[in-house]
Amino acid sequence: MPFIQVEGIKVHYEEAGSGEPALLIHGWGASLKFWRVMLPPLSARYHCVAIDLPGFGGSDKPDLPYTIEWFAGFVGKLLDALGWQKAVLCGHSMGGMISSLFAAQHPERVERLVVVNPPIHGPSSLFAKAKLMLLPVFRWVMWIFMHVRFVRHWVSKDFTYKVRLADDVIDDVIATTYASSIGSVLSLKSTDVLPHLRSIQAPTLVLGTDKDGVIHTTQHALAAREIPGATHVIIPDCGHCPMFETPEAFTQHIAGFLLPVPSQTPLDPALAPR
Repeated sequence: MPFIQVEGIKVHYEEAGSGEPALLIHGWGASLKFWRVMLPPLSARYHCVAIDLPGFGGSDKPDLPYTIEWFAGFVGKLLDALGWQKAVLCGHSMGGMISSLFAAQHPERVERLVVVNPPIHGPSSLFAKAKLMLLPVFRWVMWIFMHVRFVRHWVSKDFTYKVRLADDVIDDVIATTYASSIGSVLSLKSTDVLPHLRSIQAPTLVLGTDKDGVIHTTQHALAAREIPGATHVIIPDCGHCPMFETPEAFTQHIAGFLLPVPSQTPLDPALAPR
């Protein structure tokens, strides 16, 4: 597995293409697997790097704050380590919140921005079930029981609407530590990026779905309303993870926004869900 060192943190990544820089950031309990479907089409123009955030996937899991603010600062340090002054940012879920905050704080470093089902106003972003599991007693219990396959599969049902996530994707949630998993989602719940969105200068695609069972659909509507000139696209009959549920539509909308002409690279059938 390829790694890059970012201020002493070993970060796992995958890359494709050799054009303009593009950084792909996953959400909570996830990994770079969530962006693999986008690597072939985007590599026609971009040097794509999909990462496992620190604390997740195959990256180091040191003793860190794991707050949204910390992750946004990490994005800048990662761009520096890659030698990129400016890049396209694509973020899903928590990765969308991180990307939005970075784009607002450092507009000069973001060429274009894509956010997929992003939490925007953290306190109102999560469904009641998720909020319940984050209460002090329940979060310890859930952390322990998430290491039981049945419980992981039960929780994962909220992340899709019509298809079941693959086992290796569901298992991403336990490739974490208590600090990185619980700390990051607690920070998400308490973070409000809404006041910062009008500082975003990059052309932005806000990609939402209408059957998200994790993040309220009001959140991507807020992003589209507040980010100047944002393009807002909604994929119908789809839950929180369109890259697995509707990979063709997901790929089409993002490639259509980022590429000058529709990509001629077909979707790899091996990356589509079964």
